[in-house]
Amino acid sequence: MSDATEAADEWLRAEARRLGVSVREVRDLARELRRQAIEARQWTEDLRRNAWEIYLRSVRRCVAGSAAFWRVGWRHVRQRVERDGRDFTSVPCYDLIGRELREATPEVRGWSTEQIFELLWDDYVPRPAADAFLGTAFDQIERAVCDPRNANESTTNEGF
Repeated sequence: MSDATEAADEWLRAEARRLGVSVREVRDLARELRRQAIEARQWTEDLRRNAWEIYLRSVRRCVAGSAAFWRVGWRHVRQRVERDGRDFTSVPCYDLIGRELREATPEVRGWSTEQIFELLWDDYVPRPAADAFLGTAFDQIERAVCDPRNANESTTNEGF
């Protein structure tokens, strides 16, 4: 175990002890917060994946070998288009992509194709590790310990 890992584990144990909870409770809450954060952004991941598959099927005429690149593929398309001084309307089948996504995704039914491409062209942010939620878990536990009226509040993924 590295010194950094040992230090982090010691901090985790000390904070849990200070609040009178087990490390397991903190880790369980952090995992739940991560699950909620992933669930909240799932539709955007599905949208990106579906858009990439439509693009590959319509433009590149292949899906199998390139489908796994849905997380970064749009960044490369955007960079190539912007480098040439163009916008999303120069992406082949951009209107088909927008139309199919509006039909398949309730969250974007009222969106314009431009709004959809703004989301697609934002850089993909990888899913955070469970440990990224430890601070939020401690904050929630501390609020519940300091003010028992907060103990029954549902968990949220504030900040993620």
